[in-house]
Amino acid sequence: MNQKPRFLPSHLTGWIPPPTTIDQIQTQATTRLPSEQEIPLDPQKFYEDFGLLKHPRTGLPSPKLTVYQYKFWKDGFYYPYRLAVKSQKVGLSTSVLMEDFQKAITSCKGYEILVICQTIDKARDHLTTLRHMILASHKYKHFLITKRNEVVLPDEVTRVTTLFIHNPDNPEHPTKIIGLGGNEASIWSWKEVRHIHMSDIAVITKKDYSGVINAAMTRLANTEGSIAIETPPYGPRGKVYEIYTQSKLAQAGGTAANVNENPEGQFKIMEIPAREAVAADLITDRFLEGEKVRLGSQFAAYYEAEFSAATGSVFHIEDVNAASAIPYDPNEALPYGGVSCIGIDPGFGSSPFGICVSTFIDGKARIRFADEFPRPMHDEMASMIWDLIQEHNCNKLYIDNASPSMIRSLKIHWGERADYENIPREQYRFMKVEPVSFGKEHKNMLAHAKMMIDKHYVAIHQDFQKLIVSLKTAVEVNGSLDKEVTAYDNVFDAFRLCMLRYKEQIKEKP
Repeated sequence: MNQKPRFLPSHLTGWIPPPTTIDQIQTQATTRLPSEQEIPLDPQKFYEDFGLLKHPRTGLPSPKLTVYQYKFWKDGFYYPYRLAVKSQKVGLSTSVLMEDFQKAITSCKGYEILVICQTIDKARDHLTTLRHMILASHKYKHFLITKRNEVVLPDEVTRVTTLFIHNPDNPEHPTKIIGLGGNEASIWSWKEVRHIHMSDIAVITKKDYSGVINAAMTRLANTEGSIAIETPPYGPRGKVYEIYTQSKLAQAGGTAANVNENPEGQFKIMEIPAREAVAADLITDRFLEGEKVRLGSQFAAYYEAEFSAATGSVFHIEDVNAASAIPYDPNEALPYGGVSCIGIDPGFGSSPFGICVSTFIDGKARIRFADEFPRPMHDEMASMIWDLIQEHNCNKLYIDNASPSMIRSLKIHWGERADYENIPREQYRFMKVEPVSFGKEHKNMLAHAKMMIDKHYVAIHQDFQKLIVSLKTAVEVNGSLDKEVTAYDNVFDAFRLCMLRYKEQIKEKP
């Protein structure tokens, strides 16, 4: 049976030069551009209507979307926020680009759509892929504005980083699909964003990319738009991991405070391991077996859609697991006469603010609070710390001495002398708020924290995942913590400050 080919050579497509007046645009929009009623919304039907993807192994057109491509696309009609934690080589980025275009000619007409990747070069590649797909589509190619006319301004013609899409409802206000790199400043410029597609954002070179996602989500405030994130997991750290854990907690009926009101807890989560691509015949078992040999312990992160931690060198995973397996209630009332201590790492500049609270009960330092906060405000953190001091009956606070303003603020709260620099250093141990010099003590603190974990003197509740992950990923180089590879290093620093309380209470046994 002879079938009309879906992808015709350019000289057979019947291309007509762009019209030059509004009347001509409106006339030809009805005769050449499909109306919204003629555009299928069902992902599979739109895929067939738009044009088929080439199978990566056979080179032939693939007649159907994979199960996970269809489901993630379909979920976009019901969930404004979506996150796909995916394996490599599953083909999701391309199908989401098709979805971006479908939105551009339906629900997002006249608005801006942002395609944000880890680099601007990768964003250009995505837009180039989408541009080629549109031009190869016999039905939809004329939506792409490629030449100027009296209605379309010179700067509203498709270029490398922006695709301009005809808007039949208002020809003078075309839809824009804009490619951006993982740069927070570049995102703030866009004011009419209705949809955001973030691709592979977790593999951005910046250690803290939370500002990129936060800035992107603020662009949706006025339009009540949608966001789709599809990315490999790249370890249990960063904003994607935070979104994943909070949304999982919310979907499981978690009881964390205002988790359902928090945007990071409202994402529809999908996990796409490589075995689903094998079932879809996109990759082979033989290929995966070779990758297992090549990648070793890192295979899960690349092909099983898991936030696997690279094994750190400071603590044994078994010891961290033992600490996090001890059952207790971090909010339980303290026993009579019980007191707690608190460790504070204020961070520097834009780095997070770490806090850890512990109480020694039944031979173990039970962690009662552990978290870190990006871009903290001084007054808000000071107020939170004072609330924690009162809630947990803390009688000692250790803080990095590199933050004198925070130290003075806390000392004033606690009724101590603010001019602590004038007090002899040997008297510091008698202070309620004790400044600690990381420059001099960081190696000793790391060794002491290791002893506490190794000897099973610590209990960590499962609620404090950031601390658990930081302990599992902690890497030591010449006795110092390597903060470039250690996840959540600020809450880790707060933890080792907190453990100083037990240096005299617990003597290391041979």
